[in-house]
Amino acid sequence: NNITCDIDNYSILFIDGDNLKDFNQISYEAGNLAIYDIAAIISKSIRKTDKLFRWLNGDEFIVFAANISKDELSFLAERIRLSIQNHFSTQPVNATVSIGISMSPIDSCNLKQILENAEIANRNAKKAGKNQFLFFSDIKSKQRQ
Repeated sequence: NNITCDIDNYSILFIDGDNLKDFNQISYEAGNLAIYDIAAIISKSIRKTDKLFRWLNGDEFIVFAANISKDELSFLAERIRLSIQNHFSTQPVNATVSIGISMSPIDSCNLKQILENAEIANRNAKKAGKNQFLFFSDIKSKQRQ
């Protein structure tokens, strides 16, 4: 099971806002400000070497993290999740985030596949109740059982 990849150890965190549409009931400006706040919180929560990108929809973000262990990823994802939860706990909408995580080389060597796996993990986190993070590898291992 020794897979070698061009870039050995990296992970993608696929972060999607929960309940942000409720801000648009207040105003679209409130929705945009909530997305801006989430981006700022993620940016402050990640390591200097990590890269943050806004994804296809307004409230989806991707963090590319190299040279990071599963334990460190758990710590990072929980820091992001908790910081966002705490920030919005005093707002008119209790927005949170769901985070899906995929790791190379554990889940794949292909960047596109890692991204798709992180999206799948994110959808599973949302289905499981939102405001949490899930690893794609944990979903895979449950499916095998």
